Parts: sequence; structure tokens; C-alpha cells
Amino acid sequence: IDNKFLFNNLKRFQFKGVPEILQISKDDKKYKAVLASNQPNKINLIDEGSGYWTLTYLILMLGNKVNENKILLIEEPETYLHPNFQANLADLFIEATGNLGLQLIIETHSEYIVKRLQRRISQTHRKDRIKNNIIKEQEPIPFDIYPSDVSINYIHDVELSNDIINIKIDNDGDLDRPFPPDFMDVSINEDLLSFKLKN
Repeated sequence: IDNKFLFNNLKRFQFKGVPEILQISKDDKKYKAVLASNQPNKINLIDEGSGYWTLTYLILMLGNKVNENKILLIEEPETYLHPNFQANLADLFIEATGNLGLQLIIETHSEYIVKRLQRRISQTHRKDRIKNNIIKEQEPIPFDIYPSDVSINYIHDVELSNDIINIKIDNDGDLDRPFPPDFMDVSINEDLLSFKLKN
């Protein structure tokens, strides 16, 4: 595994140690995943929640040198993850494609991943302004990412068939067309309905 990639992402996702796989039974070939740190006891990953299982698998799979320059399919990586960690997945994917030459096909329902990709493309386009402190409060970009690096294909159910809608992100991080209803506007609609109830 690429050590720099591993440690960048353990820090990004606030792991309390380094994942290790331990054999717990030679006869049954049983293993357990733990987090090893400078603490005397290792933390069993099963006690950390399902999200850490997902992240451990993704980080180890993407950082594995066997997968360099390959095309990988990832299904719903946001499952069990806090919204902030969902957004951080975009940075994980940007680093994996920029550093390890991976091409990723990701099936997701996470608006947080899309929003982070939009912001990172905009930051790449404006990195001279960020570097010169014209735009403040922006953390460094893990790797440059351009509109040509991302293709969003929204599969929209239409009666008995699926409609594939290609949505592009421009240099400013803006989408060239909105997502169909009920994808990115659910949170806003819930806030609006709650507001109407109160007034």
C-alpha cells in the first residue's frame, strides 16, 4: 500500500490508529481488523461502527499498489458515513486518481460528494487567488481537479425506463443543469416546509 496515501487518509477521516488485520484462529482462518496506535490496547474496528469498516476497505483498496492505473467500480461509498466524511470521500477519490492513476466509477446518492467535487474544481481554477490570500478560509487542495476529470451521469427513473442525464461541472464549480427534483433539493424543501409550519 502507498504509505503516504494511507496516512493522509487516516488523518482525513480521524482514525485513532493504523488498521491491522490479525489472525485470531489458524484452524478456522478467522481474522479481525484492529486499529493499532501508541495505546497499549488495540481497538477492534467492529467497535468503531460500520462507517469505519467502509473507510478502511476504501482506503486499503484505493491505496493498494496492485490497483494502480486500474478502473475501479465503487457502489454507495457514503453508506454509514457522517455528512462531513461523505464530503471527505471526494478528497479521497481526488487523491487516488491524481496520485495513483486510478479511474473511478462511483455510484452514489450523496450530494456532499458532488458538492465537494464542485468546490475542488473551483478551487483548482482559482488557486492563484487562494495562494495569494485573496480568498481566505479554504484548506489546501489535495490535487488539481478539472471539469474534464469528472463526469456525472444521473440515472433518472422515467416511467418504465431509465433516462441518463449527463451533468457537467464548469471551472467555477457550477453545474451546467440542475439535478432532477428530489436529489439535491430535499434538505432545502424540508427546511421550507418546516418554516411554513411555523408561520
